[in-house]
Amino acid sequence: MRWLMWLLLGLLLVAVPLGAVWYTCGLRGCPDPSSLLAYEPGGAPEVLDRDGESVARLVPVQREVVPLDSLPPHVGEAFIAVEDRRFRSHWGIDLRRVAGALVANVREGGVAEGGSTITMQLARNAFPERLPASQRTLWRKFLETRVAWGIERTFDKDEILGLYLNQIYFGNGATGIAAAARHYFGVPASELTVPQAALLAGMVKAPAHYDPREEPEAAKERRDLVLRVMGQAGFLGPDEVRAAQEAEIEVVPAERAVDVGEALPAPWYLELLRRQLADALGSDVYGDGVRVHSTLDAGLQAAAEEALETQLRRIEAGELGPYDGAAYDPDRPPDSAGSRYIQGAVVVLDARSGAVRA
Repeated sequence: MRWLMWLLLGLLLVAVPLGAVWYTCGLRGCPDPSSLLAYEPGGAPEVLDRDGESVARLVPVQREVVPLDSLPPHVGEAFIAVEDRRFRSHWGIDLRRVAGALVANVREGGVAEGGSTITMQLARNAFPERLPASQRTLWRKFLETRVAWGIERTFDKDEILGLYLNQIYFGNGATGIAAAARHYFGVPASELTVPQAALLAGMVKAPAHYDPREEPEAAKERRDLVLRVMGQAGFLGPDEVRAAQEAEIEVVPAERAVDVGEALPAPWYLELLRRQLADALGSDVYGDGVRVHSTLDAGLQAAAEEALETQLRRIEAGELGPYDGAAYDPDRPPDSAGSRYIQGAVVVLDARSGAVRA
């Protein structure tokens, strides 16, 4: 029986500190779930140039929070179907998913799969300073689980789903379901159709990869997958799934989409940077205190823009030879069929490293 005593003692030595950490979330303490009630969509990550000077902040498209009861039921159902099928029945942690992820992580020797529920994603998105996505460790996952458990004890399922939908990132600076609905479809979130809701739900996994403007085939394939799992979960009937899958994807042209805010220097560079950050960090890209050290040379960027604009104006004025095309008119409304006036581009690369300077 001595071995049993030693076994119990060993379990006690593990359980006591583990229980203390679970209760306190470590030395820094647990975030207060009730603070989510005062949520306003995230901060704006600061972009620094190669010299460490601030050049821009990547501000989200909109800052709008909508209550869950203002949304059609199929909006929440689309996210539950693809992100967390057992959302209504678990206590913040889906043990079946966690077990599967744990096996994969042990096999890979690190965090290969997350097994995150909607509540765990909410915890990560709401408290990025305590649960940074860049720290893909078992300790971070443990804390994420603990915070999710606290959220489940504080809010009911509908409240959690509503908080999640208002915090998730959909790419192109759109944080929250309201911003995404207006940016991609030009409608309030209360008017989202089943195919539109399924497309947005599918984008959460990788917003840049499933961007319906840039990657329409991948976006449609992902949307149709979401519709299939909505059918499997009983949210849609077979005929509804087929009809939704046959619907064309119609999004607002980029030039007519909801304005992302004030004009930014090197907008194409910053948009590419935003997409890369979104792929790597998801909603955490809009966490407080995020600073991005870029390769951009602000002085070189300004010089390149001035040189390009000067050269285009010379071409339009006929200084470099006859020109009978349209001249740029800043007051002309955007043309969704494409620009009729001459355009140009400049890219400046570091010959040694390949880094983009302007």
